Amino acid sequence: MTRLRMVGAFALAGSLIFTVHSHAAVVTGGTGPGGIGFTDGSSSLQGWFKAETITGGPSVATWSDSSGKAHHATQGTSGMQPQLVGNVLNSTLPVVRFDGTNDFLAGNFGTGTYSGDQKHTVVGLFAVRQFIHDAGNNTLVGIGHGPSNPANRQIMGLNFEHTFETHNRLQGKDVDHTTNLGTSFHSFSNLYPGGGVIYELNIDGVLQTPASQNNSSTHNFDSGLFHIGDSVPPQSGSGSITNSNFIGDAAELGFFNRALNNAEQIVTDNYLSAKYDVPLNTGGGAVDVYAGDDGANGDYDSDVFGIGQVDGSNQVVTTGAAGFGIEVTGGLDNNEWAFAGHKVATNSLVAIEGFASGHRWDRVWYVDITGALDPTFGFDFSDGSLTPPGAEDDFGLLYSPTNDFDWSLAASGGSLAADLVSFSLAGVDDSNDGYYTLAINAVIPEPGTLLIWSLLAGLGIGVRWRRRRTK
Repeated sequence: MTRLRMVGAFALAGSLIFTVHSHAAVVTGGTGPGGIGFTDGSSSLQGWFKAETITGGPSVATWSDSSGKAHHATQGTSGMQPQLVGNVLNSTLPVVRFDGTNDFLAGNFGTGTYSGDQKHTVVGLFAVRQFIHDAGNNTLVGIGHGPSNPANRQIMGLNFEHTFETHNRLQGKDVDHTTNLGTSFHSFSNLYPGGGVIYELNIDGVLQTPASQNNSSTHNFDSGLFHIGDSVPPQSGSGSITNSNFIGDAAELGFFNRALNNAEQIVTDNYLSAKYDVPLNTGGGAVDVYAGDDGANGDYDSDVFGIGQVDGSNQVVTTGAAGFGIEVTGGLDNNEWAFAGHKVATNSLVAIEGFASGHRWDRVWYVDITGALDPTFGFDFSDGSLTPPGAEDDFGLLYSPTNDFDWSLAASGGSLAADLVSFSLAGVDDSNDGYYTLAINAVIPEPGTLLIWSLLAGLGIGVRWRRRRTK
């Protein structure tokens, strides 16, 4: 392994050292909401609907699925199409607005994706603009009606008391929650763990206490049909409901046909909160472990993902997005986390500020560590929308403690495998929170100059160790 003395800001702070191992890990997946699930169609992520991906408008005929499975939600009747409304959340992000009369979008997750007593999770962010329907009939999402029985379905809706309800219409598995949501935006995860166990609903990162549950019968899905903005059809016959159309805004929805674990739910909570600038309810016990979305840190809100552990049965060990990933292969303790986010929509290569030569990724990531980890950081050129590097290139991990980009080389000797450059690090903790990106062919001074520069550093003059490459 190679040991590299940190320089510049790190040297002045007490000569911090990262230990860089030769291990190269594949760390940039998954790439779904918060890094949970994959977007190549290979994972349990069955549908991922983000309002910012909609083109055209304002009428929404198609809400495209970003999961890689092409489970798009559509509405062919113009008078029943919801509207795309821009710049609603976090200054720039749009929402899909449903009128509460007849707007909805329909799709199909396919045969076998939701069948029988299927475990499942829905995550997302929504707001209700008005409560006009009867209890349980302001339906945000409906899943699972099929030909064998029109009541074999789950619906998620808001009732006239502004509280959230989840239902399995065939089994009467109604679960009412007491939290009054008002008309502001809220993140949520709604999970069914299977086996007749009660639904687990998190609002703004807090597990809700059910006010009532009719029974503990198991589910009996018989199709993958789904609606956004209405119950699944029909509106008559066994298990029917009326006036079920949603009146409100939906910014994002993710559908998994498995039960996310507690750590995965914390990751998606932090992802949604950062992206849409909707606070988690930390006073109620929500776990907020990402500070990069704060204005003081530069609002690094995009593509936030994370790893971490609640306990040995509830952990996330590898996630990534937009070209950067973090992985741990062991030694993760309870309540240890690593999160990252960026703010550059279109990546490119730019000159390294303060260096004589070399380039860096323009996409910089704020990394927030809780605890002490031995993580691997990975940069995937293809996932980062860049041309893969050559085998002759040298790679370094750049670090800046501030958003002013006072860069230092935190590690060198990044391992290249295909188009993935990785750095397996040791001893990373919350003192290393800050801004990271990838350096390519950065020039480092000769070691013979270090004595002079160490004296300068003692006078408070920041310097960098650069060594010229030879071939």
